[in-house]
Amino acid sequence: MDAEGESKNNNHTMRKDLTDTQRRKVQFQLMDTNRMLDIAKHVYFGLVKRRSAYLTDKGLKQLNIKCTGLDLSTGKPSDGSDIFIRPFSISRIREIMAPTPNPEVEELSEPYTFSRWHAAFAIAHRLIDCLTCYRERDPPLICHTDWQTRGVQHAKGERLERRERIDNRGPDWRVDDVLDKMDGLTPHVSCVLIDHAPLRDTQLSNSEIWCIVAITYRRMQLPEYRNHRIIPVTVISVGDRQVRIVQGYIDTEEGCVRARKSPVFDFNRDDPMQVMEILLSWCMGETVGNTKA
Repeated sequence: MDAEGESKNNNHTMRKDLTDTQRRKVQFQLMDTNRMLDIAKHVYFGLVKRRSAYLTDKGLKQLNIKCTGLDLSTGKPSDGSDIFIRPFSISRIREIMAPTPNPEVEELSEPYTFSRWHAAFAIAHRLIDCLTCYRERDPPLICHTDWQTRGVQHAKGERLERRERIDNRGPDWRVDDVLDKMDGLTPHVSCVLIDHAPLRDTQLSNSEIWCIVAITYRRMQLPEYRNHRIIPVTVISVGDRQVRIVQGYIDTEEGCVRARKSPVFDFNRDDPMQVMEILLSWCMGETVGNTKA
């Protein structure tokens, strides 16, 4: 065979190999996506059957949920696995907010006389106000990031609400606001959860894991996210007058949900402005970590 003919043959083989490699990659991505969806459905329907607001150790084992701690200042999980959100600088937040103090945040330390759900609602919506509202001539805090907020489409099937109580004092829990990156491609997503049930330091809430699997399931329906093996979901969890950060994702290799939870803050006890700054730093944080296969 002459040199020109051999070169053409090699190029043809390389193109064929590349096509085969791409085909295998698509097949693996599809398998991984289906595996993630199956795990999300299994955990979701397991949560639907549970009436308790909390997940015991037995419940975690039954649903194959593995939980570790979360450092709020660095975003590092206690088990040494990947960081997915690097919190925004609190000193920078103070610098941005300094010209226009927010007295309404300080008011959150005052006793709340309405229902526990409405107490959580007030804290959650004050957080969103701090993040998105214009302050005199200054742009909103969120404009210093590439995050954006959107309302949850409950009427269009976003399963981020549960109503089973009959006291007519609000739902058991609900998510009103989701934070996405503007590029429409980054898999990281955050939400603000409003729950009537107080948080427990030693237990995850049913609603926190529900948010992680429901958001993951919906995100994996979209083709732009199917080349990711991890969808990091960060939940700013507000229960009664308590708050914490819970972060999680579906691990398709181990067939489980991995969650990280921070310590609980209490607006009856802790400084409201300091707590709000911590929550804002997570809403505005940098997305990091390897999420692709």
